[in-house]
Amino acid sequence: MDFVDIKHRLDDPDHIKIRKLWSGPTANISRLIEKCRSNDYRKLWGFVEDNHIISSVEFYIRDDGILYVSGIGVTESHQRQGIGRTMIERLRDMHQLPIELETDDDAADFYRKCGMKVESFVVENNGKPYRRWKCTLD
Repeated sequence: MDFVDIKHRLDDPDHIKIRKLWSGPTANISRLIEKCRSNDYRKLWGFVEDNHIISSVEFYIRDDGILYVSGIGVTESHQRQGIGRTMIERLRDMHQLPIELETDDDAADFYRKCGMKVESFVVENNGKPYRRWKCTLD
């Protein structure tokens, strides 16, 4: 299993399936893929096994020197095998930068288990407050 640049495979059905997992059922997947495709600073890496993408992580390096993860996912059949944690570790090893991301209640514990500092904050959506989590790894 190799951790490689998979941006050239944005339209691969394996990647689209994973992106739907991390983006949620109401997300406009085509728009998100195009956003990644049209921005050279956005990177997409993942684990590939037997030419199948089994995980992906989209990220970019902000002007303040923080590696920001905009999305991360693992195929359902490969979850709970340490692949998500390994992707974060590999990004850290490759870039030697602090990592930051934002997530929802469902994933906050995962990032805690990865050794990230997890802090809640409240945002509003259509006038309704809801909780989000800022996750950081220095």
